[in-house]
Amino acid sequence: MEREIYIIGHKNPDTDSICSALAYSNLKNSLEKKLYRAGRAGEINKETEFVLNYFAVEKPILVKNVGCLVVDAMVSDTQTIDQNAPIRAVSRLISKASARFVCVVDHRQHLVGVVTVSDLARRYLEELTMEKFDDIPMPIENIVQTLSGKIIVRNGITEVKGNVLIGAMDPKTMTNYIEQGDILLTGDRENAHLSALEAGIACLIVTGGAMPSPKVQDLAKEKGITVITTPYDTFAAGRLLNMSIPIKQIMSKEVLTFHPGELLSQVKKVMLEKNYRSYPVVNENGHLLGTISHQDFLRAERKRVILVDHNERSQTVDGIDEAELLEIVDHHRLGDIQTGSPIYFRNEPVGCTSTIVAGLYEENDVQISKEMAGIMLAAIISDTLMFRSPTCTAKDKKTAEKLALLAEVEIESFAREMFKAGSDFQDKTAKEIVLQDFKEFSLGEAKVGVGQVSSLDFSLLEEKKTELFAELNGIKESNNYQLAALMLTNIIEESTELIFVGDEKAVEQAYSVETKAGAAYLPGVVSRKKQIVPALAKVF
Repeated sequence: MEREIYIIGHKNPDTDSICSALAYSNLKNSLEKKLYRAGRAGEINKETEFVLNYFAVEKPILVKNVGCLVVDAMVSDTQTIDQNAPIRAVSRLISKASARFVCVVDHRQHLVGVVTVSDLARRYLEELTMEKFDDIPMPIENIVQTLSGKIIVRNGITEVKGNVLIGAMDPKTMTNYIEQGDILLTGDRENAHLSALEAGIACLIVTGGAMPSPKVQDLAKEKGITVITTPYDTFAAGRLLNMSIPIKQIMSKEVLTFHPGELLSQVKKVMLEKNYRSYPVVNENGHLLGTISHQDFLRAERKRVILVDHNERSQTVDGIDEAELLEIVDHHRLGDIQTGSPIYFRNEPVGCTSTIVAGLYEENDVQISKEMAGIMLAAIISDTLMFRSPTCTAKDKKTAEKLALLAEVEIESFAREMFKAGSDFQDKTAKEIVLQDFKEFSLGEAKVGVGQVSSLDFSLLEEKKTELFAELNGIKESNNYQLAALMLTNIIEESTELIFVGDEKAVEQAYSVETKAGAAYLPGVVSRKKQIVPALAKVF
């Protein structure tokens, strides 16, 4: 079975990142087997949500990590046994399957413990006397199953308590040792049977395959005593009876488990500190899904990934080093992602990745649906700020005009609706605003983080400025940034107010401005890619 290929944009995805992933996966599925699936490395913003709702397109699945997970390596077909089954049943299972341990479950298939070969060996070595069932009630069915027995007289009880006695002495002497509720094992000795029944035992086990006499059966029925016959001799039956105890009495209850979504790289570290060979895998409800061992790591196959709208390691989905990177389609500067073998890399100096994707539809002679045309148009409008950004090219504008015809929308009116939806900051926290479209860049020895929000009117953000600065400062400190900044880009005025924390001199030098209270007004600046980052790169 061929594996899925995820097409994913950058973290803190913007409209282009989401729409490029959707449109490119649609194109790839039109050309090849339907193995491609659009993914997202974060939550979508309000602008993108508006676009997807407008054109009735489902959002991509959330992919938090593309590294190998426990679910990619675990064995689903695993040996299990019910917690109430007798010890002998699990010993047979381990012997038959040549397993080192068995998972113990309840009636809902929830893991309650494990039994290992060591547990069984310890039990056998410590077994010096007949078991007492005062504290461990013995299920009748366990006795029958372990002794390959047959119930001759059933009194309706499901379990017995008391001592286990071997009826090898004179009946009169034997009754001196019997207490109410005991279990007696004895051969074909009618007198012993009758004496034991009169003494008040709870269960009579007749060994050697002998059938208790009618007189014994009648008395057992009268007194409500269970009678079982077993083909084993008295010695063997006595030894086996101790193996009737429910597994839950000897199993290990403190069990190290893993979840299917855990990273194998983290699981390996934990396993190195332990001596167990295998570990159960459970879901969040404790339901047993399978097991995983060191040997199972070899079966894990790397996830296959295509990146769109970025090619910098700091911006990509977690776990990319463990994945198999197949392609990159992007319109940004060349970043620092490395591959072990050549891949398809489509990089064009245009204003939007969706412009490139739309061109790929044309190159492959694939018709663009109304929905795909609509979301790619929205991406171009968003990334080029309705063609006002210096990153916008003639190709972006020409492509947008073609897509608008296919999507049956008027560009300017649609753009205003879209930007208005994306500018609704009332219900957003300062953190959500800063991280809405936030990217990290490595500029020489420095690391900087720059976010951007675009709006027709930023008046509603004035009262949130203090919170925005506090959030930027927290991001700067936690990521060891030289500078953390947020672009407040006014689409109508074609300008940006850059608010920041960090290297003030670098900002002043980069943009030839004077800063005031951590802010700089930058007329004519609307592009992070072409105007903000290159200027900072020269300084750092």
